[in-house]
Amino acid sequence: MIHRSVGKKMGETKKVLIVSSTASMIKQFNMRNIEILQELGNEVHVAANFVEPGTITKRMAEHLQEQLQEMGVTWYQVDFGRGAGSLKSNMKAYKQIHKIIKQGYSFVHTQASLASMLTRLATHVTKTPLIYMAHGFQFYKGSSTVSWLVYYNIEKFLSRWTDLLITINHEDTKLAKKKFHAGEVIEVPGVGINYNKFATPVGEDVIIKTRSELGVPQDAKLLISVGELSARKNHRIVIEALAKLNNPNLYYVIAGIGPLKDELNELIAQNHLGDNVKLLGYRSDLPELYQASNAAIFPSKFEGLMVAGMEAMAAGVPLLYADVRGIRDYSEDGRTGFSFNYDDVGSVAKAMKQLANVENRDALGISAQQHARQFEMAEIDGQMKAIYNQI
Repeated sequence: MIHRSVGKKMGETKKVLIVSSTASMIKQFNMRNIEILQELGNEVHVAANFVEPGTITKRMAEHLQEQLQEMGVTWYQVDFGRGAGSLKSNMKAYKQIHKIIKQGYSFVHTQASLASMLTRLATHVTKTPLIYMAHGFQFYKGSSTVSWLVYYNIEKFLSRWTDLLITINHEDTKLAKKKFHAGEVIEVPGVGINYNKFATPVGEDVIIKTRSELGVPQDAKLLISVGELSARKNHRIVIEALAKLNNPNLYYVIAGIGPLKDELNELIAQNHLGDNVKLLGYRSDLPELYQASNAAIFPSKFEGLMVAGMEAMAAGVPLLYADVRGIRDYSEDGRTGFSFNYDDVGSVAKAMKQLANVENRDALGISAQQHARQFEMAEIDGQMKAIYNQI
């Protein structure tokens, strides 16, 4: 799998570095990878931006640092920028990650586009074997010409310095195998979900209490989205569709934090939807929220392989979803929910009406729940353990 020699003596403990752009990616996508590596006898280090932690709060990032220390994991602050970063910030982050990697690692496991670009430049210099897990390329069918001209060509060039490329959706896998130069390409369906956590019924009393706390009448229809308040997650179009439908019995809640909070609140106010649409912030009670909802709606413009949709399905909730990469991989129109065009308000409103008019909404939920079982985290952990074992 990885052919470069790392000069380790027989019986010597391997030292592995996990790199992510933000602390939130460590918390959400890598804690089990750390545990797997430790179970295999590796010493694990982590490098990420804990100061600007992404989709978790700074207090949660501080708690994550404490948790890593308790696990015996050494962590490093690297000032990775958001998006494409800037020349100045990228040079600073490159110097930081290069200095860390120079300490000597058996291999590096990196993810996130910018962090992985800078990390691969560094591992090429140090001749350190590298695994890159792409959580959805920045280019995809239907994306801008600029994204293909810039990100595609950068990823294609750097793939020759990638010993193992792990993709998480079918579109990326097909492209990488056909066009890129990585030593090997393997598809792993994301990080998996805690199926039982979401599938276990929370009880009717909990559902009634949850709806009451949200200010949603027990006989009303409730939609939920979970995800960062960002342009990519595209919550705006759901709010516009609700304004178009003008149904006082239809409610919508969004669990998540992000840079568009003020913009979305303004849109809610402009459309006089303050009683029906609420931004909940970061929530840890997702099983209760999902099971209190009639459907989960995910209007993203693109995804890698969206975990939130799998969790909603595991909770027995039908999906209303944008027909895009990273969601269509595990959703089936008419069987697990209904699809729509992410940039068409009328299409979103139509999907909402389809769900409202469906004869057996429970059958959709049951089908979705059954379909989600294949993404149980134990299955994914087994695949990652096999990958690490071969290095």
